[in-house]
This record gives sequence, structure tokens and C-alpha cells, in this order.
Amino acid sequence: GKMQDTLKVGNAAKSLGKIIGTILFINHQLAAFGSSRQSGTISKTVGACKRHQHEEPSYQYIVSFYWAFQTLTTVGFGDISGNNNVEYVFACCWMIFGVGFYSYNIGN
Repeated sequence: GKMQDTLKVGNAAKSLGKIIGTILFINHQLAAFGSSRQSGTISKTVGACKRHQHEEPSYQYIVSFYWAFQTLTTVGFGDISGNNNVEYVFACCWMIFGVGFYSYNIGN
């Protein structure tokens, strides 16, 4: 459309922008969930884990975003990890989602 003509954005750049936007949106959703303070749910696994439970919610969100992003991208430094079976399974599911997401996008 007009915006594409004005900015001279090619199809490859549009596709890359969509992928990055999707990654950031999905990562934000998981980080917001991981940093919430709901008791008795998986949300205690990431930002609200024992080590960060007394920190500010904004800090917990950043830690959750960091964990979700490094896990999704398969970098996984290991500085934030699970403490029980539920957390390990949740992290494995997130890694499988990440691999599937990248495989799908590279395949297309």
C-alpha cells in the first residue's frame, strides 16, 4: 500500500518484522504470566521464583522476559533454571514451542 511505497519496505523486511513482532509479543505474554504473583500456579516458576519473590514486579517481569527469551531462542545460559518437575516440564514445553516456531518460519 501507500506506507510500503513511502518507506520502500520489501517483502523480506515485512516478513522479518512480523516474525520479530510475534516473538516479542509471545515472549511478553509468557513474561507477564511468569512475573504475576498468583499462588499455586506455574507463574511462580520464573520471575516470582524464590530468588526474586521479594523484588519489584517490574524487575520480576524483566527476569521473566529474559528467561523466556533465552529459552525460546535456545541460548539458555542456565542462570535461571527450574526447581521442581513442573518447572522443568514447563521449560521443556517452551523450548519445544521455540524450536517449532523457528522451524516453521524458516521452512516458509
